[in-house]
Amino acid sequence: MAIYETFGRHDNDLAIILFHLAENCYYTGNTAEAIKHEIRALNIFKSLYGEHSSEYVNELSYLAMYYEAAGKESDAVRVRKNSQIPKLNPTHRSDSPPS
Repeated sequence: MAIYETFGRHDNDLAIILFHLAENCYYTGNTAEAIKHEIRALNIFKSLYGEHSSEYVNELSYLAMYYEAAGKESDAVRVRKNSQIPKLNPTHRSDSPPS
């Protein structure tokens, strides 16, 4: 991650790396870090694709799930309400291979 950041690029690849880092943090119980990385990746997607794009909106459900895991239910509800997304089951991302 540190090496990739030295390129100074804020592109789709960095966002995907951050999304997977957030997911790993979530599954290891580090929800604060998961939220941090997910928000950073979402900001990149928002700047690349726009806040109404499917790329951006589809990822918001993970942020809501991470907020719930961190005990921040009001933040999770706010994310869902503002984006009109359903509640996710804590499973793998659609772009992750099944275990």
